[in-house]
Amino acid sequence: MMTLSPLLLREFTKYTELVTVEKEIPSEDDIDFFLEKFLSRSYSFTYQNNYHTQILCANTEDPLTGEKPYDMSDKTYKEAYAELKPMLAEKVRQAYGSISTEANEFNWDPKPKTVVDYDKEFVYESNMKSETWDNMSETEKSVHPIRNDSIVRASRVKSRIGQYFQKVMPFMLRKTMHHPIAFVRWSTTKGFLPLQRKGRDEQYVSINTEEELQTFMSSKTYDKQSGFPGGKHEGIRSMLWTPTESGKNVKMGVIDIDNPAKRPQKELRDITITVANTLDAYGHPYIIMFTGNNFQVWFGPSPNEALGEMRYVNERIRSYLHPFGKFDRQEAIDSEMFHFDDAVMKLRADGKAYQPTRMFFSLHYPINEKTSKEYTGLAAVPVTVEDLSGPQAFEPAIHAHPEFVLDNFDVYATLVSKFFDTVEIGQDYEGPNELETRPPCMVEENKYPDSELISLIDNQNNSIPVKLEDIAKKVADEKEAYVYAKTRGVDAVLKYDEKGGLRFGGSALKIENTLVDRVGNKKSRVQESTAAMITRTGIVIHQDWITRELSNFCQANDIAELTLVGQIVSYDSMQNETEEDAVRGILTSGNPMDYKNLRFVIHKIASFRDDPVPIEGMTDAIYSLQTNRMIVGPARFFTEPMGNKIKRYYQTIRDSRKGNKLVVLGEEKYFISSTNTVSMTILGVDKMSKLFQQDSPEIPPAFVAMMKTSSSRGPVYHILAKAEIALKKEDRIKLKNLVYGEKNSNRVPYSTTDGLSDILEVFEPTVVVDVEYDGVSNRAFNTVPFTYLPGNFEGSKKQEIFRLAAGKSYGTGLENAKIVAIREDLDPRKEAHVTFKQDRLIEITGTKPKTGFSIVKTLPNPVKTEDLYFYNDKPFGEEIDQKVPWKMSEKAFKKLLRLAKKSKVIGYIHGKRMYYEETKGWTILGENDAFLGASMTFKSIDDPFKLRGIDIINATKMSAEYGIKWHLVISEGKFYWMFCDIENSEIKKEQEKYLKDEKYDDKIEDILSDLLHTITTTYSPKEVIKDARIPGFVFDVVVVEQVKNNPAFHGVAPFLGEGWADVYGDYTPIPEGEDPFILQTDDGVFDLYQLGGRKIKPPLIDTRRTPATAKVPAEFANNTKPGTFGRRYEVFIDENSFNQYADIPHYTRTGLPTGYQLAKDDPYGFGADGNSIVKGDLTRIDNYQEQIDSHNLSNKRQAKEDAKLLSEMFNYVPGGKGDPDTQDQQTFPGTGISKQYVDAVDADDKKIKRALRGQRFNLFDESKKMVGLRNPPLKQESWERFVDKYETRYAEWERTPQPKQDWELTSVGLFPSHFVPMLEKTRVLRKAMRENELTEEELRIVNEYYTEEGSGMILESTLGDLFESEEEEEEVEYYEPEDVDFED
Repeated sequence: MMTLSPLLLREFTKYTELVTVEKEIPSEDDIDFFLEKFLSRSYSFTYQNNYHTQILCANTEDPLTGEKPYDMSDKTYKEAYAELKPMLAEKVRQAYGSISTEANEFNWDPKPKTVVDYDKEFVYESNMKSETWDNMSETEKSVHPIRNDSIVRASRVKSRIGQYFQKVMPFMLRKTMHHPIAFVRWSTTKGFLPLQRKGRDEQYVSINTEEELQTFMSSKTYDKQSGFPGGKHEGIRSMLWTPTESGKNVKMGVIDIDNPAKRPQKELRDITITVANTLDAYGHPYIIMFTGNNFQVWFGPSPNEALGEMRYVNERIRSYLHPFGKFDRQEAIDSEMFHFDDAVMKLRADGKAYQPTRMFFSLHYPINEKTSKEYTGLAAVPVTVEDLSGPQAFEPAIHAHPEFVLDNFDVYATLVSKFFDTVEIGQDYEGPNELETRPPCMVEENKYPDSELISLIDNQNNSIPVKLEDIAKKVADEKEAYVYAKTRGVDAVLKYDEKGGLRFGGSALKIENTLVDRVGNKKSRVQESTAAMITRTGIVIHQDWITRELSNFCQANDIAELTLVGQIVSYDSMQNETEEDAVRGILTSGNPMDYKNLRFVIHKIASFRDDPVPIEGMTDAIYSLQTNRMIVGPARFFTEPMGNKIKRYYQTIRDSRKGNKLVVLGEEKYFISSTNTVSMTILGVDKMSKLFQQDSPEIPPAFVAMMKTSSSRGPVYHILAKAEIALKKEDRIKLKNLVYGEKNSNRVPYSTTDGLSDILEVFEPTVVVDVEYDGVSNRAFNTVPFTYLPGNFEGSKKQEIFRLAAGKSYGTGLENAKIVAIREDLDPRKEAHVTFKQDRLIEITGTKPKTGFSIVKTLPNPVKTEDLYFYNDKPFGEEIDQKVPWKMSEKAFKKLLRLAKKSKVIGYIHGKRMYYEETKGWTILGENDAFLGASMTFKSIDDPFKLRGIDIINATKMSAEYGIKWHLVISEGKFYWMFCDIENSEIKKEQEKYLKDEKYDDKIEDILSDLLHTITTTYSPKEVIKDARIPGFVFDVVVVEQVKNNPAFHGVAPFLGEGWADVYGDYTPIPEGEDPFILQTDDGVFDLYQLGGRKIKPPLIDTRRTPATAKVPAEFANNTKPGTFGRRYEVFIDENSFNQYADIPHYTRTGLPTGYQLAKDDPYGFGADGNSIVKGDLTRIDNYQEQIDSHNLSNKRQAKEDAKLLSEMFNYVPGGKGDPDTQDQQTFPGTGISKQYVDAVDADDKKIKRALRGQRFNLFDESKKMVGLRNPPLKQESWERFVDKYETRYAEWERTPQPKQDWELTSVGLFPSHFVPMLEKTRVLRKAMRENELTEEELRIVNEYYTEEGSGMILESTLGDLFESEEEEEEVEYYEPEDVDFED
């Protein structure tokens, strides 16, 4: 058996180390991805843009050893894949204990689909006719590779949906706790499943406690008597809930906005905004839900007035909205208006409760079986008014896709939580029998900094401090470690004890608790608090939202004691974490409404039921504790070697702005922090500080700034932090003198009405300092921009003055900044010395941060750059025409289409090769000198094409920096060509010199930089662009589906201007820069760039029959190169092929490209060659589509092989050409006929007859040898491998100790259900054959003692059968098929 080479193992280990940075165990998808990349023809590949780790491909020689990781010279991809997959899988099992069964994230269509639906898609992709598939029997389909692909795809989608609901379902249940719920289910084989609404005793089901919630989430069937599904049911797709059962004292209402009249989507969004604004005007809190297809608006009571009974709510909504739509569906259709469906606010048919509504995060699947409505499968997500309009609008296909929602669930959930908190519905507010009052949120008057609980908080004082660059060395001896990142918040310990008695300062925490039942009676009782929080500084909080949630959770799960260590965090309106000071302010206020916004991020479990939690189980244990207000922070479990893994993990955490401190818990405890240092200038000092107010000789805390140059304002300084001074005393005095100047000469007058001038004393930038900081904030604030203005601006005698810049600017600030050095070697006036680009996380923009919340803008920045230093490359086969790039061959179009269909890619074409890389999300090309000289860039996307800011940013960047004018976007099989070039001719000339590395004007780089800066600040990547007038650039978009050669025409007209084009001479061109002349004709509207002239007909070539003149020269003078469309082809034109008697005279023999073949109509469909030789009475093909089909459906490969055979037959002589020096024997004397020739002809005849005889198929004989199988599968080898896999899984199941699931149920989960009976039958058969096979000893006895019964002949030997010879069978010629197996 083959073993894996050390080189291959090394590369695979590098890959799995990268994979396990994000997950604990590699999956089968991960192995497939590795093999797909590893077995490609590329040099190397990367995983998730980790360019510092390159993984060599199979045929790449190692630079040190010269050996290949895996030699593929004599193997196909399929053979290599089949050989390596099981061995790599075994290596994963050995290293990690198992292989993850969860599907990786991938791009899938969320629409509800069954296996049969996937069959249709794969049939279409395979180019099989749908009729062929439809005519197959179900048995034939079940063993076809297409059905196998469909089952795999359906299983992967189901796995991803299962992972989605494991994440979102607990949140959905907690927010709807105590309310009736129902579930929409779907089967990948049957499709729609009946809605499950009721449980046992025909009662509506509700989740009333945390204990019931945990039971629900851990079971496949929640109620076995009724079959009500549980959280692990694989068919759950949507959840419905009933906001009110009685219809009295309702807390919320729902307005369902339907569009039965099929009004435009923009109008649907506009009416949704109108409804929301109307509710807001009447004081109702609201939230907009995108349901997966339309919109709903949920609303609560206004501050001064309850909603009351549901019937009154209905009447009120009708009075609000009657001008904007109809409440009757048919009336809405007739009047072409929107329908406000109030069914949710009406009783059910049974009169027991009100109608249910879809809960947030449900998927858009059918609720009823018989419906003509189309379902998208998209998630029900919150949307804001801002997201429904404006340049960065909400895109359902992106922002409501389950994968996207899964990645950004915390952002969405925060907005939904805010609404439920406002209307006080769900776990925190209601109960089955009583309603709890708001928690009082008690903060103890005294602080307890000496509490033992505080020592559980990890910091630099109780850990080994480690710098980022020393991680690998410091943790080298650790075998395994649990790692978590600290976020922005207050360090704290959260403690629960079921007995109460939580003591601080010697006394237990107590509270008087008031309960209100449904009748309205109040009950009071004094009890000890069972849960409390203590911060790092000793502040004690209890009886708040977080501690109450912890108590409820522990009581539901029978947890007697639990101690959690983490951080208290809060979020602003943009869902960004606020700074520690803001959190501390909320804690000290004790305001219950402010406490609603607090969350506790769990970092580690200090004790669980009074026992420590091992680090290897920490991650799973923390995730099991997650609730609405107790959330999980960034954390991972690592195994050796872990140095580089932890380093990469830290970089990922910091780059995503999730924190900058990492705690590593192994045999030792390490505290990793990394401070960045940048050069900045000082623009001011803090007037509120003691040092300033006391006029100390030392400099007070300083406001430090960076420079960003804009085309409109020039170099501008932006304040990004207030920095403490970490210098020696003499340096602090020196720095003050440098900043203030002699006699405060550097001071700048500054006065504002917002109070900022009371804090900031401004100085001219005269010194550069090194500033050390922890990280970059994810919140933007006013940077107070300053710039230099001409001195005459204020009548000053100075040449220039330093003043506040016009307009506002906003930037992300530096956290915990401090000045650590004075840099007298740097100049604050030079942008390179104090540029904001020193840290790519620093952002400065002129756009004001929105005060209202926007889901779209809160989601991660979508733009990534792809430098393509490591790439895939393929031959393209032809060069791109720089004037009309879409005039490519059909073959070139197909290459791009195939590439786009496989995955999302980005790349460029250089010469006759294309270079590309797979990409995710929103990507533009980055920086690479290899882009110079490229003819075009290309990118494929999955969504419908809309011209967006990212397209303009990419096009202008590549045009300005690399001179690439054409940029292609492939979407849904269509080609969108964008042309982008610099508008100003002078700038363009200098750019060309710059690109060619010739002598150029030094200012061109600054000019190009300013142009691009204008673009990036003007256009947001997600913004849909409606007016593509780009400042400084010529920009246009051309949509071309595909350019195909026309098989119905051939030949080239002898004169230009005949048939399809008019040519004019002696015209007057319109001067450059002036608008063209508009000509309107029956064929359309055209731009003319010339006036006057006369119509001429230049000949193709100069011949006697088509003469040229000095005034009208030949198009291809001297038969050299054509100029039309800028193409450069070597041209041959056979003037003897000129047919002047045809309807349209034409040349039939030319070297011109197929785009010129427009002269001769081919009504018979024989083509240029066919028409010249076919004679007789021909049937005309009137249908042009038939000619197209005849051309497209012809088997070109077969025709080529036939032509080869035909050419051989023309030159073939039976018996060979013979020897001219030897006389052939005659058949009969005097006839002159060669006997050798006649014999050769006879021999050829026999060969042909033998070839035409029927042949037996040898695999049937092999199949008959299978004992017990009358009709063995034709694809025997593949089936045997499939059975091997089945037996392996069966053996693993047998080794699993009890209790365990029956093999019958287990096997259905592992293999296609329709194959399981056949697999089991084959396994049993194999087992019986093995158990009943004759042993070696038994075979020896048979051979020695058994003899066939004698025939009675005299002298017959009893040992005769040992020496008898086998009869020779007649040799049979078999047909050997090339490939009969398919991949299992």
